Amino acid sequence: MTTNETQQNNAAPPDTAPGLDARQFTVSDASGQELHTYRRELQASITASAERISGINREMQRQQELLQAAMAIGQTKKDQLEAEQQKLNALEEQSRHALLQYMEAKQQIDSLMQDYNTQLEHVKQLRNEQDSDSIIITEQKHRIQTLLNEWQQQNFYLQKQQRLEQELNTNTPPSIDELPPLSDLQPPVPQPDPPAKSSSRAAIPHANAGFWENKKHTALDPEKLRQGDPAAVPTPRQETPRRRSLGRTLLSYTICIVLAVAAAFAIRTWIVVPTHVSGSSMLPTLQSDDKILTSPLPYIFAEPQRGDIIVFPAPDTAEEGSVYYVKRVIALPGEHLRINDGSVYINDTLLEEAYLADSYTGGYIDTLVPQGCIFVMGDNRQVSHDSRDANVSFIDIDNIRGKALCRFYPLEDIGSIY
Repeated sequence: MTTNETQQNNAAPPDTAPGLDARQFTVSDASGQELHTYRRELQASITASAERISGINREMQRQQELLQAAMAIGQTKKDQLEAEQQKLNALEEQSRHALLQYMEAKQQIDSLMQDYNTQLEHVKQLRNEQDSDSIIITEQKHRIQTLLNEWQQQNFYLQKQQRLEQELNTNTPPSIDELPPLSDLQPPVPQPDPPAKSSSRAAIPHANAGFWENKKHTALDPEKLRQGDPAAVPTPRQETPRRRSLGRTLLSYTICIVLAVAAAFAIRTWIVVPTHVSGSSMLPTLQSDDKILTSPLPYIFAEPQRGDIIVFPAPDTAEEGSVYYVKRVIALPGEHLRINDGSVYINDTLLEEAYLADSYTGGYIDTLVPQGCIFVMGDNRQVSHDSRDANVSFIDIDNIRGKALCRFYPLEDIGSIY
């Protein structure tokens, strides 16, 4: 080994860590090269590890930021949940308050219905009393008519007496056999009954009033009759026939025609109104193109009843009164109507509807019918446009034009409507 090699071996390697004995690193040049390569690789690994650790730190920092964001979101969600819970609690309190109000309103409605039933019973009692009074009035009118007939019968016998006295005024006194038979005498025409509203009866002139003044004598004188004195026999009164002018005849005919047209118009408008059914909303009760008779008279002194088929102007048309609907009365004023699961309930009682072909009623309704109004539907519930639609809604009783009475066309289906 040369001196230079010995110095190189004794000298410490330049990359040797401090504190180590330099004699332990006496290696060959090849080993030193490998060690140097290893140290570079180790340094690269340390650098890569440091970079990896830095990336891990950055990832941990990002995860912490994400965790903090998630915690912030969770807190926000928690706040929102608490706010929603408060809203739900407030809605629940409002619902409870509304339910209490509904119960109070229902109690008031029940009380009003009881009062209405009481008043209805009172009205029925008044009607019964009115019917009793009508019977008494009818009996009194019958008695008055009987008395009038008796008076007319007495008047009839007085006329017979007058006829006999006229026969005695002839030139030759007639015998008993020559007297006219009683059947030739005509009874007096009965006088019409006085108006029912008038409390006082007008005086009826006696058939024999002025008899003796017309005869111009106080008693019959048989001697004058035998002598043929013309003064004892009254001169018969000659009546000249009256001739009516053409103008008065035409005027009477015109008045009769006008009265007949007015009567027909009044009957057509206020008594019986023919109505043409169009559409299928009332199947199977009424077919399309059926013709029915309606009348407003049933509702003059009475209210509509459940099940009545009525006619009223369509409230959702542009020109009022141009279209009329034919529907059935379902709910009356003041009743609680509920339609749920295809069934109809009136005051929480299921409504039996035998007139329906399909008992299913579409829609969901929970309402109280206002006073003075009714709720109507067609019998064909799937296609009927009725009070379930907001454009139609409740029908005012004053807008009802009439009740369907019977069907007169087609001829094979003539009869009442139920």
